[in-house]
Amino acid sequence: MSDAFSRKTLAKSVLVVLTFLLASWSPMLALPTEISLLEEADITPQKSSMYTATSGYGHDFAGTTLTFDGMVNAVVKEESMFDYWHSQELNNSTIENHGTPDLKLTRHDREHYCWSTEEGPVRTAVHRPSGAWTSSLVDTVASSNSSTLVDCAIGITANELPRVLYADGPDLKMGRYARESATYYDGPRWHTRTIMENVNATHLALDITSEGLEWGLMRTDSGALHQVNFSGAYWTSYLLDRGPVGEDFELEIDDQGVIHILYTR
Repeated sequence: MSDAFSRKTLAKSVLVVLTFLLASWSPMLALPTEISLLEEADITPQKSSMYTATSGYGHDFAGTTLTFDGMVNAVVKEESMFDYWHSQELNNSTIENHGTPDLKLTRHDREHYCWSTEEGPVRTAVHRPSGAWTSSLVDTVASSNSSTLVDCAIGITANELPRVLYADGPDLKMGRYARESATYYDGPRWHTRTIMENVNATHLALDITSEGLEWGLMRTDSGALHQVNFSGAYWTSYLLDRGPVGEDFELEIDDQGVIHILYTR
């Protein structure tokens, strides 16, 4: 009697264990089927792209219609701000040969330019959103040619007054445009001065600090890069890199007054 009971109990135990194991293995036994389905999905042929623009740019088909993802003959939106460059002639001179202009963009989309010329005049201009173009003569310096011309650099103060850093032969000069005030009583005009002599600048950059003071860069003919700045009382110059450094460099002063310089060597 005891043996019969033990055999029945053992059989039930074995049956319970087998049932438990089969239940545990069932997800594993179904896994190959799922993998097979995923593999079949991966080899489904992809449709070719609907975009046939040869240049690869989206604006090539802006304004056209397409049928895609449930949309029938939908018009492609034109993002005109990014689609094209607008070219406009701002200044045309038959008696002066311009160098490369420097540009600063300020509030209300005002464009401030300065450029040097081979004949000697250094000029600035303001281009307003209305289309108005106003130019002025900063100074007339020693003439040069296309290989020796040093392009000026422009900076704009918080109250939209231009400052220009430029070369006059081997010397370095600064021009400030000032409105009539207790300091400048003789009316709005350019005030210029030589700030460094016999430095032989080749390339220049200029920005304005949050205190309204000039902070510039000067590359000389030896390839050295110098800091040139106004302290509020006097001009100072420091050697930043003996070089030779590249002719292209960038200067930016951020809102916290940190000065950033990018150049090559």
